[in-house]
Amino acid sequence: MIVEEVKDFILNLDLSIKKIVLSDRLSGDTSKIVLRPVEIKGQHLFQEEKFKGAQAFHRNLNFHEAITNVDFKNFKQVLVECEGKTIIFSISKNGFKKKGAGK
Repeated sequence: MIVEEVKDFILNLDLSIKKIVLSDRLSGDTSKIVLRPVEIKGQHLFQEEKFKGAQAFHRNLNFHEAITNVDFKNFKQVLVECEGKTIIFSISKNGFKKKGAGK
């Protein structure tokens, strides 16, 4: 359950997340997904931006929905950018490597 471990790690981070990028597609028609925090009408949400071909699709979700609804298994790399820190997960069939930079 490599994907679940990555999701759990992200869900346990505080809301200092600035951006999450899923890239290096393994399967599916979505080439990249970017999640970033937005404030809409006083609500703190995460905007999901999915890139399919030359098009980008957007939707706004709460933090838990944004993380649990994304299909992490379709991507080899997950970048999580937080306040003062960047964490990169490289996912393979043998497991995942976590690299962290910053404070």
